[in-house]
Amino acid sequence: MTSIRDNELDARREQGPKALVGLSQLALDHMEQGVCVYDAGNRIVLVNQRYLSLFNMSAEIVRVGTSYRDVLAHSVALGNIPAGEVDALYAARMARIAAGQPFRTQQTLASGLVMALELKPLPGGGWMTICDDVSRLARLEAELRVQTERSQHALANMAHGLIMYDADSRVVVCNERFLNLYNLDPEIVKPGVSHCTVIEHWMSRGNLPGMPGEEFHDTRLEDVRTRKEKTLLVMRYDGRMVQVVSRFLPDGGWVTVHEDVTERLQYEEMLRQQNFMLDAALENMAHGLAFYDSEMRLRVCNTTYRKIYRLSPEEAKPGTHLGELIERSMANGAFSSEYSPRHLLEAASARIADRNSSPIRRRMSNGTTISVRYCALAEGGFVATYEDITEREHAVEQLSEQYRRFDAALNNMSQGLCMLDSSLRVIVCNRRYIEMYGLSPELVKPGVSMREIMEDSCELGIHPNTTAARLYADYVERLREGEHTLHRYLGDGRIIKLNHKRMEHGGWVVTYEDVTERPQGSGPCGAHGAARFAHRPAQSHAVPRKDGRGAGPGRDRRRRDGRAVLRPR
Repeated sequence: MTSIRDNELDARREQGPKALVGLSQLALDHMEQGVCVYDAGNRIVLVNQRYLSLFNMSAEIVRVGTSYRDVLAHSVALGNIPAGEVDALYAARMARIAAGQPFRTQQTLASGLVMALELKPLPGGGWMTICDDVSRLARLEAELRVQTERSQHALANMAHGLIMYDADSRVVVCNERFLNLYNLDPEIVKPGVSHCTVIEHWMSRGNLPGMPGEEFHDTRLEDVRTRKEKTLLVMRYDGRMVQVVSRFLPDGGWVTVHEDVTERLQYEEMLRQQNFMLDAALENMAHGLAFYDSEMRLRVCNTTYRKIYRLSPEEAKPGTHLGELIERSMANGAFSSEYSPRHLLEAASARIADRNSSPIRRRMSNGTTISVRYCALAEGGFVATYEDITEREHAVEQLSEQYRRFDAALNNMSQGLCMLDSSLRVIVCNRRYIEMYGLSPELVKPGVSMREIMEDSCELGIHPNTTAARLYADYVERLREGEHTLHRYLGDGRIIKLNHKRMEHGGWVVTYEDVTERPQGSGPCGAHGAARFAHRPAQSHAVPRKDGRGAGPGRDRRRRDGRAVLRPR
């Protein structure tokens, strides 16, 4: 008879394997990976919940006893495998499992997830597949691949040459521009080659480091050892200059960028020469000169400007505001004004805003007079010039005084005087000449031609029995004979003696003298000269005008002040 204790032991023995299987299934269901085990007949003997969820499979279909073929058919129905590819897929996998070859593959599901599948044959037949969701990893790999392609494209299209070394001083990558820049052989300079090999090949191509080869080699090794960032200029095999910039990376490697700077260096040298010449011009100018920006702050000025306003280099340094410069110069005693520095600044601002570049006269404390101009620039800011016009103003005063004296002498002559240029145009004439012929001061002024004067004279009736054209032609003909004297008989009975003297630089000085009261036998012409002109009606002078107005000096066309006009041509 069996005891109760024996029955309990038998029950435990029967429940033991079932409990173990239950625990194993529980552990499998909590794995991050999907697991499915097949027997030698390709039927499922074990599958976890993770496998079903990864592939979105039904537990009613994919369960213990389901064939692998049915599993694939279920995947086709879910859209995870194209229907046209399932037979080839089944045959290829079964062949590799039968050969005992484990392998890995990837599968993209209809949901977009990417699964990594590892298929392993098991001892004694059967096999298993382990699945893992690698969607994020696949996405990162795709992004990395795109970034790598972009980097390679950018590297290949860089304007600069680039070469990168790892922590062991071996080439990681270099672009084609680097190779072409120095005429290097891509079979020698390539990934894995040592830094020393690159330097030796670089120098063998005729590139010059600007120092002996051994020194350059040692210097570069020392820079790498000390991780010292450096910029240097080297000469290419054809004489062009290349700037090399080395920068070190956190992983111990470094990268050097190589830029052809030949044109830039030439441009910088040209700018240096231009700046030198500009500085020389500024410092040797007789005028003071200052450039200001749009905020009225000083950009640059010359020594003459500082001397005029008694400013030190420190007081007139770039960035100083114009208002502050005015205050300092007035405080230093350069000049004084009835207006405050603020008012002077506002006046300057208004001129600049109005683009008014007319000069301002400023009397300085040392007695000099400075002409100040503010010239606005199109791109903003302005230029100020400061010219010492003291001597010029003295010269103008002297010239004005000479003019006044000359004008007084000219207009107080008893004779008429007219100065003509080589084209027979009036340069200057005096009041006596205008009154003598009764001409209009509005007509007879600098620039009028002798032809116009004669036309007006004929119109007034001063020259009867002739035309202006004949009168002018005869006059020109006489001038071709050179210096001469002639007499004109006016219609009112007066006789005018004209004396022509040639000027040194061309033109004529003509004096007009009334010799009416002089005896006919006297003078250089004598009786013979009087007889000579008496029979020439073309040279007899004015009769009263048809309108009854006389042609004498009392006409209303006379200039009010009667002064001669003196104006340089």
